[in-house]
Amino acid sequence: MLKFFYTDNQLAQQVNLRRHIVKDNIDLIPFQRYGWSGRIIIDKTEHITYSIMTEGTLATVPRKKNRINPHYLQSILYAENKECIAKERQMTLQDFGITIFDTDVLEQDFEKISQGLIDREEDYRHYIVSYIANHGEIKSITLKFLDKEFNIVDEESLMQYIRPDFAQLTNMDSVKESDENNIQSRKSLVAVRSGVKPKLQEIEKRAEK
Repeated sequence: MLKFFYTDNQLAQQVNLRRHIVKDNIDLIPFQRYGWSGRIIIDKTEHITYSIMTEGTLATVPRKKNRINPHYLQSILYAENKECIAKERQMTLQDFGITIFDTDVLEQDFEKISQGLIDREEDYRHYIVSYIANHGEIKSITLKFLDKEFNIVDEESLMQYIRPDFAQLTNMDSVKESDENNIQSRKSLVAVRSGVKPKLQEIEKRAEK
């Protein structure tokens, strides 16, 4: 079972991820980016990694020019999804033999992010859970499968899996409480339930066609 918890507070989000996602072969990979702390979810059984971000943030990543260093998502998509091809794609500078970052730079950055926890020989794929939220309420949440140029290979809405309780979810006090009853209560907050795995399998099959 995979669960994705929304909160505006980064610390609370990381605590929720650690508390509700890490289990069996699902773990978190922490990484640092110039004073910012991020988390990548890794499913070692299905050979899938996930990142979670807002739709707005996702849209700005490929648009921002003049980067000195690659965005972490650029490095991850290059390393894990570079063999994936979108049916519809925008022309990029790479189509003309011009690259923003050398492949060595992207490869080395990926190794820093993954810290050796992702075996490149096991053919991992990266998915992005992107969402739009307003006043503590999730308006949309989508599982996206992108190629290395951020073109959509496939995507699927996850709204049918949402179980909302936004008032409790954004309450930092609930993160600090540790008694068993409150832990069970938090498990009923915004969640993507086990139905996600069949969706992933459907997306994988469509991407292979």
